[in-house]
Amino acid sequence: FKGMKAFSIQHPKTRSFLKEWIMHKIFRDENILTTRYGFITASLNGNNLGIYAYEEHFSKELIQYNNKMVAPILKFNEEGIWQTRLNNPKNKKLYPFFEACDIVPFQKKSILSSDSLRKDFKKGFVLMTKYKEFDENLEDIFDLNYTAKIYALYDIGKIRHSYHWHNQRFYYNPKANKLEHIAFDCYAGIEEGIEDVIYGYSEMNSYDFKMTYLSKQFFNNDLFVTNYKKFLNKFSKEQYLTNIINKYKSSSDSLNTILKYEFPNCEFDINYLFDNAKAIRELLPSYSSNFNFLIKPLKYDYASVENN
Repeated sequence: FKGMKAFSIQHPKTRSFLKEWIMHKIFRDENILTTRYGFITASLNGNNLGIYAYEEHFSKELIQYNNKMVAPILKFNEEGIWQTRLNNPKNKKLYPFFEACDIVPFQKKSILSSDSLRKDFKKGFVLMTKYKEFDENLEDIFDLNYTAKIYALYDIGKIRHSYHWHNQRFYYNPKANKLEHIAFDCYAGIEEGIEDVIYGYSEMNSYDFKMTYLSKQFFNNDLFVTNYKKFLNKFSKEQYLTNIINKYKSSSDSLNTILKYEFPNCEFDINYLFDNAKAIRELLPSYSSNFNFLIKPLKYDYASVENN
């Protein structure tokens, strides 16, 4: 289906309708690895289900479509967090899901059955372990120019959901022996109380739990911060956004009309990107020096976990 062997379909609201769609377009224009995403009509046993959003899964077709060498895509195993939440629905305390998670590849069977892919997985595993353990030499784990670019685009789209440790996906680049973020699950229909304009901006030392610090540790790296500011400046310019809107407004207006026919409360104005960019431009001059992001100690209450 559209060159994909594995994909999911879901209610368009779970990805905030067209906000996910436009960000995928921008990611692809900026050579950021991302899943294919769009809209289809679906039916089940002859019954019309209406409009759904489809999203590509993490398979070799994703890599090939982006003209990359076939190599493992890795993630942190998130089973622990969902099992604990399922068994403790009324308990909102934090547990060491992140500390306990292991690192796994997608398409595990095919990866481990190939000598070359298994070797690549082992190399990617080492890099992700260093990332998880907060190795300070991030430039040896990631292409920090690429990482800074995706972080800056997340700010333009006001994306925060993708930073959660269990939402992060990485392609192991065997040529560079480094990890590359894959952009996906940007909104998930959740307004997560986002108040910050620039994700890496802080007027003072910021203390975060390990699972949050995972994505914040980059801001302690001078090379990353230099590239991050460079891309924030580039992507927040009015002309940059104007070019995007000129390129995609016709398609977004057409899709919005179709979606509103089935979802009357669906509202999308592509110009929202201008508002995000303006807020970044206004704050960017103040973001002139680095501030430390530190790990906040946390004592877990293991006794409150129910294991059913």
